[in-house]
Amino acid sequence: MAVIDPLDSGAILKLAYELQVAYYDASYIVASTENNAKLVTDDAKLAKKLKENIDTVARILGRKLEVLSSYEIRSFQDRF
Repeated sequence: MAVIDPLDSGAILKLAYELQVAYYDASYIVASTENNAKLVTDDAKLAKKLKENIDTVARILGRKLEVLSSYEIRSFQDRF
């Protein structure tokens, strides 16, 4: 397993403040966008907040974020 640390602590703070989420959650969001990865979370409250504020996230981080649950990943894998 690769350990990935987010690089932009300023973006983490700004995202945490604007979305009213924990620094911890914001760090995962930033790390996933910095690595062009999808964010997989089963925290329904966080996923909903991200989907409702996708434009804010894109403005802060400079790119869109794709948010999936583990259920969505399993459903996708089951099709193949």
